[in-house]
Amino acid sequence: MNRGIWLYGGVPCESCRVPIPVEIEKTICANCDFWLSYRLEVVQDPYLHIMDENYVQFDIGEVLSDSYTGFRGFGGSTFYITLPNGKKIQTSNLWHKGTLPEHLRKDWPIKPSVLGKHIEERVV
Repeated sequence: MNRGIWLYGGVPCESCRVPIPVEIEKTICANCDFWLSYRLEVVQDPYLHIMDENYVQFDIGEVLSDSYTGFRGFGGSTFYITLPNGKKIQTSNLWHKGTLPEHLRKDWPIKPSVLGKHIEERVV
C-alpha cells in the first residue's frame, strides 16, 4: 500500500474532510460511512437507539429470555431506561455503538438533552 496517499494526498471525505486513498472509489471515509448508515437505522426507529450526554450511542437489543446463554450487550447487565415519551423499559441486552463524531452531532435525529441521564444501571 502506498502510505503517501494517506499522508499527502487522496480525495477528502465529503463529510469530515479526512483524506481517502485515491484507489478507494468512495466519496466518504469508512468512519463516516458507518455513522451515516447507522443514522438511517436511528431515523427508522429512534426508540431502539439512545444516546447519553457524551454523545455515546447505544442500541437496545432484542428481548431475550433469562435462560438465553449466548452473547448479550454489556455482559447481560440490567439497565432501566426512561424514553423521551416517559415510557420505562428494562433491558439486559444494551449494546454500545461508539461515540458520535462531532461533525455529525448538529443534525443527528436524536438529541442527548432528551435522553441523557436516563440510563441507570442498578446493582443488585
